[in-house]
Amino acid sequence: NENEDEEFRKIAIRADVTKSKSSPNRISTTKYSLLSWLPKSLWEQFRRVANVYFLLISILMLIGEYAPTLWQTPLDPYSTVVTLLFVLLVTSIKEGMEDLQRAKSDRFENNKEVTVISFSDDGSIKETVVQSQFISPGDIIKLSGHMAAPVDLIIILTSMHSDGNKCYIETANIDGETNLKLREAPAMLMDCLGDRISAGIPVPEIFKGSIECQQPNKNIHTFIGTLHLDSSSEAIPLSAENLILRSCLFSNTDWGYGIAVYTGQETKIQMNNRHAASKMSTLEGYLNMAIIIIFWSQCILVSISVISIYIMGFNKFDSKLPYVYPNGEGSGSVLPLWLEQWIVFFLLYNNFIPISLYVTIELVNVGQASLIASDLLMYQEDLDVPCAVKSSNLVQELGQVSNIFSDKTGTLTKNEMKLVKFIIEGRMYDVAVNAVPVGQSPILTSTHKNVSDSSFNSSNDLKVESISNCEDNKNGSLKSGGLISSPHEKMNERLMDFLRCLTTCHTVVREKSGEYRAESPDELALVEGVAGYRCGLRERSTKEMNIELCGQLKTYEIFAVNPFNADRKRMSILVRDTQGPSDEYLVLCKGADNIMLPLCSSVVNDPHQLEEINQSLMDLANLGLRTLIVAQKKLTEAEAQKWLRTFREASVSTTNREENIANAGAQLETDLTLVGITAIEDCLQDEVPEVIADLAKAGIVLWMLTGDKVETAINIARSCNLLLSNTVLSIMTKVKNSTEFGTRMREEYDKLVATGGNNNALVIDGPSLAHFDDKDQELRVIFIKIGQLCRSVVACRLTPTQKRELVALVKKETKPRAITLSIGDGANDVSMILEADVGVGIYGKEGRQAANNADFAIGEFKFLRRLLLVHGRWNYIRQSRVFLYSMHKNMVITLTLFWFSYFDAVSGTSLYESWIYTSFNFALGLPIIFYGILDRDLSESYVLSNPKTYITGQRNVYLRPASLAMWIVNAIEYAVVICLIFYYVSKQTFMYDGLYVSGTTVFTGLVMALQAKVAFLHHQWAYPQIVSMCISVFCLLIYYLIISSSTDDYWYVGFFTMGQGIFWYYGMFSVPLIAVFIDVLGYCFYLFFKPTPEMVFREMEHQDVFCDPYQQLTCLRTSGDSSESHREKLGPQQSSSVDMATLHAENVDYIVPKSSENYSPSTPPRGGGNNIV
Repeated sequence: NENEDEEFRKIAIRADVTKSKSSPNRISTTKYSLLSWLPKSLWEQFRRVANVYFLLISILMLIGEYAPTLWQTPLDPYSTVVTLLFVLLVTSIKEGMEDLQRAKSDRFENNKEVTVISFSDDGSIKETVVQSQFISPGDIIKLSGHMAAPVDLIIILTSMHSDGNKCYIETANIDGETNLKLREAPAMLMDCLGDRISAGIPVPEIFKGSIECQQPNKNIHTFIGTLHLDSSSEAIPLSAENLILRSCLFSNTDWGYGIAVYTGQETKIQMNNRHAASKMSTLEGYLNMAIIIIFWSQCILVSISVISIYIMGFNKFDSKLPYVYPNGEGSGSVLPLWLEQWIVFFLLYNNFIPISLYVTIELVNVGQASLIASDLLMYQEDLDVPCAVKSSNLVQELGQVSNIFSDKTGTLTKNEMKLVKFIIEGRMYDVAVNAVPVGQSPILTSTHKNVSDSSFNSSNDLKVESISNCEDNKNGSLKSGGLISSPHEKMNERLMDFLRCLTTCHTVVREKSGEYRAESPDELALVEGVAGYRCGLRERSTKEMNIELCGQLKTYEIFAVNPFNADRKRMSILVRDTQGPSDEYLVLCKGADNIMLPLCSSVVNDPHQLEEINQSLMDLANLGLRTLIVAQKKLTEAEAQKWLRTFREASVSTTNREENIANAGAQLETDLTLVGITAIEDCLQDEVPEVIADLAKAGIVLWMLTGDKVETAINIARSCNLLLSNTVLSIMTKVKNSTEFGTRMREEYDKLVATGGNNNALVIDGPSLAHFDDKDQELRVIFIKIGQLCRSVVACRLTPTQKRELVALVKKETKPRAITLSIGDGANDVSMILEADVGVGIYGKEGRQAANNADFAIGEFKFLRRLLLVHGRWNYIRQSRVFLYSMHKNMVITLTLFWFSYFDAVSGTSLYESWIYTSFNFALGLPIIFYGILDRDLSESYVLSNPKTYITGQRNVYLRPASLAMWIVNAIEYAVVICLIFYYVSKQTFMYDGLYVSGTTVFTGLVMALQAKVAFLHHQWAYPQIVSMCISVFCLLIYYLIISSSTDDYWYVGFFTMGQGIFWYYGMFSVPLIAVFIDVLGYCFYLFFKPTPEMVFREMEHQDVFCDPYQQLTCLRTSGDSSESHREKLGPQQSSSVDMATLHAENVDYIVPKSSENYSPSTPPRGGGNNIV
């Protein structure tokens, strides 16, 4: 009893309406309240190492300002404090504005008006309108029109009380499914209070009592409870079929009354609205690591400066640094000289870590995400959805993907199912719907031989007999009166059984308009597939269904439905023909072949028949068709009633109800008779073969993870270019134990190593994968190496858990680390989408669970090519360079202060005035942000035509240790050049005009040099980039004048400095040009003597050809023209340029003109050039 009390709660039905003092149904999706916003936001921001660092710097500066007996700060502390506060405040306001929008949405939901009913003493109804937030568990809610349910409620009475007391709902707000779903009042309620229910009027007897139900939980597909009414001695079981969840739309039903069970944050949808753990991008990992490295580098630099004081003998004076404190009093610090100066230099070099780094990266991420979302070439017109970016911090990860894990159904295929074939008594029938004139039934064609014949290839090779509604049919036909007499009486009887099963064994709902709505595309395909044979659902209630079976109207009484789920993989229904024998009940069942065949006793006891059926299934799978087994059995009334008692006991049990119901269903689904096999076609989505081919060329290993059987998966894989005609398959199926799995895996690995594995593919199934010993490290490594050697992997019969585990295995064990991407469209794909580094969801026909949980959501699989090859590659290159440049610029300014310390006798004096020094990151922020958002090194048409350019991000070219070292060396070169020129050129300025005049000139030269470097980084120019640079320079000059007019230390310095010729000649022009000349020389050296692959790509684009510099092969020009004719088109100079680039590309694969693909060539801006677009 104690355990039951923990798992269940009791809710008293509230017959009177008293406004609650609290707000039990109030929802809140906000992160902050008015009081917690600022402290909580600041706490979140100080989880970033850089912000903690600058907080420490600010504290040390303030101590130096107000406690000079410890140390004296070389900079104005408020210059750093104000900057830090500005950065923190901007981020806090941004988060606060986002939270404010959530608060407005919550307020709208909480203030919605809802009608709650109660009963007066005489039993009359009282309706009270209250705000949604004041609804309490047990309240009686009235639903009407097309309104959304305000709480999770149990439906008790509806306007369809005479038709099973049911209603229809739409769950699009929960799972994205737009089709209508049936909900019904508890079936036993009609048995207990039938007369009151049939009247259709709410009376107190129906609503007085209590509900015992589960504690709140997030499982939206299950519900267990019991309704106890004062007017009935029987406990009435409640299930998910009686529960309407919050946000479901009450549709196609005039009115309804229900009892609230879960409210507010306890509703199932709110409990599922928990944010998944955020994913950290590779760049963020580099960023955190870089900050730590830079911090220790700063400490080393500080230590070198302090040691230099002693080496250069500046510690041998009678007082501390007398050239700084000439009165002989020293600094007044109680600390030793080395410790005092160590802190001083630590504060002086604080800009080594860029304070604006996080803000810059975030703004670039937001800009890149905006461009992805606004890309019209990734807009799905049918669904009216663009590409949705839900994790902007992962946009650059799209350019580094090495492994893609894809679902099949609804992802590679359209999930638009059509019944195209079925098998009855070993004979195959084609459903040739397209060949039928209007008003006639589709023609069935069948073989004269058993489909298990190994010579069977396709329906086109078969001699056929027609079964149509033509009167001259001699072999049997479907007429308005049903099956006519023919020599095949047994065959006709079995065909009738088959059509009856497909017409009745389902959960399809027919709307008032006559349109079918189904929870599964497979069910809809079966019902619509037989509709052409004058078979279909007319009307359905909870107790019976009216159908048309081969033109005859029939009514079947429904006693029980055992629904399909992922564990059972089958569904069944117990019915009785009201026009047939009263003591004959039918069990109709359909499901997956591996589940259903063992339940068919006639098949299990006949090995020959089982072999023929398996061969038939294989034939259908080889055509890429999805198969289901259809079976039935007959029960006597005694057998049916005995089972129904067991089913009812399971339905009312308060513990383990789902398990008990499943066990009861399993008892019914035994000793079945095989009726037939259905074959459903699911066509590929548009451009899937081309997209997969391009992704394979890009060096991405593709994994197809599906629940289909092996043969179906292989056939689909071949049709979508996942497997080529010459691909060698390594089959790992039907493994019986872990020992065999390990042995076969090692054998396959040895074969792949021996052959090179360039065109191999691994095929593995879920039952075999279950024997994989996850703790065997050697086997884990072998499995990963097999995946790396293969061009693709096809995994079949997988559960959602196995999909997630495969993704996790590849993500964690691959060396070097693999960037994984999972893509799917259904709820069963959510686990692998969340596990992958990048999750992509497709707006599917089975709902939007995958899209809702993904980092990116797209309308079709074909958009993945553009998302990765174009946007992903661009974003990786842009973001990498933004990161490197941000580190580089702060390294340069810190090194100028380091070099200057040897000109000021290592005193710790700042060359730059504090507020000028603080403006450094702001002066250089705007141009690099626009570069990170808009720059393109190659045009999109060229990248799409030549997918191998994607390898830039896969090999992490821009963030390799060698690349990082080059940027560090470049920063040192910049600092040396700037210091050598300015410190000698402006020597007189130092002596006569003052420190800050010289410092402003040096600072200007430094900023302009780094502006020039940003300009040199651009591969193309657009107006926003030009404007951003002009604004930055203009604002810097205006800033000088503002500071000159508002600070004592810098009074009039800006005006005076800008009037000097040295400021304009050296600061604005000469030094920046000399500094950037270093980059020009380096670029030319690599271009002419050791070109990088990216340089070759840009040169090839300019010459309208492609060359892969990563492969040690011969460079071949393949186009519609010969090499000579192509050379003539280019002209002599262009031709020699191509040869030059080709000559220097040490590793070359092939050259392809971009016009050879189907993409419309445009005139792209030349990579590395300065074209205005």
